[in-house]
Amino acid sequence: MFAHTPVSDYSWHVFSRGNTTDFLQAGIIEHFDRVTLAGARESIRHLQPFEFGWFGFFAHSEDGAATRPREMEYAWSKALAYGAAMSLETNKKSLDGNGRTREIFALIKNWDDLKLRDYFPETIREQLKEPGKEFALQPIANGQSQIVPVIYSPTKYVVGKESWGFNNPYLEQPLRVTVEARPTLAAYGDQANRELLKAGALNLYTSGNGPLGGSSRQTAGLQFTIKSMSDHFDVSAVNDGSNPQGWGCAEIVLDTVMDLRQHRALGTWVEGDGSGAFLHFVIEDSGRWSVRDYYVRLNFTGWRYIQMPESAKGEVYDFAFPYSNYWSIRGLNFGAISRLYVFLTGVKSGATVKASFRTLEALHEKPLPLHNPTLRVNDQSIMFPVQLEPDWYLEYDGSAKARVFDPNGFTKAEITISRVPSLRQGPNVIELSCDRAEGRGETAKVTLATRGEPRR
Repeated sequence: MFAHTPVSDYSWHVFSRGNTTDFLQAGIIEHFDRVTLAGARESIRHLQPFEFGWFGFFAHSEDGAATRPREMEYAWSKALAYGAAMSLETNKKSLDGNGRTREIFALIKNWDDLKLRDYFPETIREQLKEPGKEFALQPIANGQSQIVPVIYSPTKYVVGKESWGFNNPYLEQPLRVTVEARPTLAAYGDQANRELLKAGALNLYTSGNGPLGGSSRQTAGLQFTIKSMSDHFDVSAVNDGSNPQGWGCAEIVLDTVMDLRQHRALGTWVEGDGSGAFLHFVIEDSGRWSVRDYYVRLNFTGWRYIQMPESAKGEVYDFAFPYSNYWSIRGLNFGAISRLYVFLTGVKSGATVKASFRTLEALHEKPLPLHNPTLRVNDQSIMFPVQLEPDWYLEYDGSAKARVFDPNGFTKAEITISRVPSLRQGPNVIELSCDRAEGRGETAKVTLATRGEPRR
């Protein structure tokens, strides 16, 4: 029995099923849309039976979060829609090390049971197939189930007291939210930071194959240059080729292998040209295949401090350069970073892009806890009386209880909620704050969720 991605219309006699893709640990839903669902459509075109594996299941590590219910529900809802098998790639250590394994497996069982019973009609299954659309199972009377659409807000990275907007397309409903504590990042220039790249002589790797074993360091017709000045670097790209999304890069071998396990965020001063192209940095571990990307969109002019608190996830698929695939969202050894790439990406045909940047620093992460995170929703507030250590997270589903989890999904606390703010239909103003004091953090990621009427 042999499984593989479809090769042609005539591969059915060789491959028992297709659409097997390797697991990854970040950008999971975007990868599922761009690769797995696209592969399913291609398999159908090639008359090839297909599945939706391999799908990873993880405990927490420096290079990725522990598996949570959201991405698993997404995958299994799509599997029901297509009538596809799912394959997990994991091990006993990861299963035992994730506190939500039983909860997730119960969720999987519910979706699989309904799939095997052909419980939902084709009209609903067709709705479930739409890439990017998320759904949840909702039990009703007599052991029956229905499907409701779920919209998750873009995750908001918050430092200190900050407000932003969220549009709820559905009817007014109780707040649903996840709040995840993040490490406090040191200021640019802090002595605890690591200097990745500083003005001076560059150890450029200019011969042999380019990134990921490719034959080039730029698209055809593009000229990329990097120059070290007295206190900064100048980079430029001229695209005289026909590629509308040209790119070029410099591959730089670091003077020493660096341990960035507590320095995963980057910061630098950038001078933009307003072109809308991207300056971005890629760090690579000593294994020479796994990387992480950090993007700076050049939609501004003049000098600006740019903090990149997290590496790119699913958005890597928006770009067409060597690392725009799962190598940049698979596992990375942050403890052994040996190379750095400086890219200009998204250079339009016939265009010239210029940018400058100062010392590129890997910012030190201070493990400071959040105390009593408080969310204000329009004119209502809710305070969660908890202490969230870095990478701990709180989930609130609008009921009378909120749960606090450690990074591996083990429950650390349950909180009774007496008064629940509501998300209005339409625009809402959200604000997060927490207790301020010496030794306390103020950095978090916030994701809102809202649910629509059951699908019919």
